[in-house]
Amino acid sequence: MTAQLFHLNQSEQERRWAAYARGAHMKRDYLFGEPPGPRICSIAYSVAAKAGVTVEDMRSPKRARKYSRPRQAAMYLSYKALDKSTTQIGRFFNRDHTTVLYALKAVEARPHLYPIGEGE
Repeated sequence: MTAQLFHLNQSEQERRWAAYARGAHMKRDYLFGEPPGPRICSIAYSVAAKAGVTVEDMRSPKRARKYSRPRQAAMYLSYKALDKSTTQIGRFFNRDHTTVLYALKAVEARPHLYPIGEGE
């Protein structure tokens, strides 16, 4: 019983330390004078608004063109505008990194089909 209690306390400490480390890492640039830049969610919200869908629809498993094209456009803009990996972008949209790679190729091949205006 004591060993199990120690194990639970140790894992709780590790969880708290990991949460602190994530928070400190996220705030690091801001603490040293650089304001936080755009995020994947802000790009997703702007593309969703332009396409007339919700971000929840873009993150859902729906595969209809109405949702997939704005999702692919947001993936493309997130990759080009932010210093994020395809894995990080895929996690936000509940997709695999290979899906993000496909979206990058699809948007570059046919940009006129996607809700991305010039200068965005």
